[in-house]
Amino acid sequence: MLRILMYDINQTNMKNNSKHLALLLAFFLLSACTETEITTQKNPIESVVIEKKSFESLLQTVKQRVLSEKYDTAILGAHEILKKYPNEIQGYLELADIYKIVNNIEKLSALVDSLAKKFPTDPNVIYWQTQSAIEQEDFSAALAIINAMISTEESVISDDVMYYYGILKILQNDFEGGKEVMETLVKSKKISTETRIKAIEILDIYDEFAEFADGENAHFFALIAKNLIDKKEIVLAKKMAENAAKEDVNYIDAWILSGFTKLKLSQYESALVDLNLAYDQDPLRPETHFFLAETLQKLKRHTEAALYYEKALDNGFEFTNSVTRQLIDIFSRQNKTEKVLELYDKLLEAKDAKSEEFVSAVALVIQQKKDPARGLELAQKIQQKFPKDTIAWNLLAWAELENDLIEESQGSLNEAFKLDANNAQTFLNQGFLDEKGTIAIAE
Repeated sequence: MLRILMYDINQTNMKNNSKHLALLLAFFLLSACTETEITTQKNPIESVVIEKKSFESLLQTVKQRVLSEKYDTAILGAHEILKKYPNEIQGYLELADIYKIVNNIEKLSALVDSLAKKFPTDPNVIYWQTQSAIEQEDFSAALAIINAMISTEESVISDDVMYYYGILKILQNDFEGGKEVMETLVKSKKISTETRIKAIEILDIYDEFAEFADGENAHFFALIAKNLIDKKEIVLAKKMAENAAKEDVNYIDAWILSGFTKLKLSQYESALVDLNLAYDQDPLRPETHFFLAETLQKLKRHTEAALYYEKALDNGFEFTNSVTRQLIDIFSRQNKTEKVLELYDKLLEAKDAKSEEFVSAVALVIQQKKDPARGLELAQKIQQKFPKDTIAWNLLAWAELENDLIEESQGSLNEAFKLDANNAQTFLNQGFLDEKGTIAIAE
């Protein structure tokens, strides 16, 4: 700033050759530069705040993508954070979480190695080193990591790591050791609420099995497996389920749980073996049918998958809305119209259902099954589900028209026009109604 100012003063002296003018110009230049410096210079504290907000905004975006299960874009966002803020550990931790969710063991392991080098004293490093070993199903290594920390007097071990320590002890058949760890966690005043609840739930399972008599261990392992599935600890759940199956090869729940965890871990061929073992022992279990169908679908054995989906449906399995939609598509391609209509009835109960999803249902009944009375019944249900929806009123008008209910159909179209005066489909249906009404009058 000073060099520029002196340069300008010298230039002014050369051009004007006037001492007073040069001094006057210098004064104005100095004033201007000083003012500019005051208005443009960033406050260091303000810069830190802005930087922090930018980091938190990026982090929040990644978290939202994870919640929406948009993992590919979440990974890209996490990498952007690492690039812009390489000294912020939270970016690494968020990426580690995503790699665990998508079961990318290789990248998780590499990331944890980077984490250990960059933040060697951070307690999160031990947590993720333990997690990485667990995800690789190297449970002995995970135990060794924690034991090494326990033997170091100055080490600080998080309650999350100690929770895993208890679970790993159970896996090693050290039931009393696992129980002691969980009891210690529950008594701790520094433990997080989340970890306390997890530890209490494990202790509740212990209460059901105060004594481990022969034949009971299998059920104990299965209950632990179910609990771990709820906590999205799929690798640990898989090992617990396998332990249950080893304890009792005729224990159907063990094979179902084992098959389910392998399905979640994309180990489809192995999942198929376990689920077939469960099916052979009890061919009527709807959850077995469903998991078999999901596994076969992943293996692109669609015809077999459809068979088991149908079995699950017949035996009362409660499908999620997304699976219901998937089944509608599968059964439609197989021309299983009654199954399709049964699923549409179920979809009508869904909170996220949309009126346009049911256009094909009404068309199926009226056009393919040639059953206008049933079509009207379905259209009435749809209109009741969506009372302020143009499509729903149009479907009702169509069904009424197919049942020769001319006046009722006109009434429904009037309601559709009230909702949207410019809807093209409503005008089209009005044309059909006018044409049919004219024919009726002529007759």
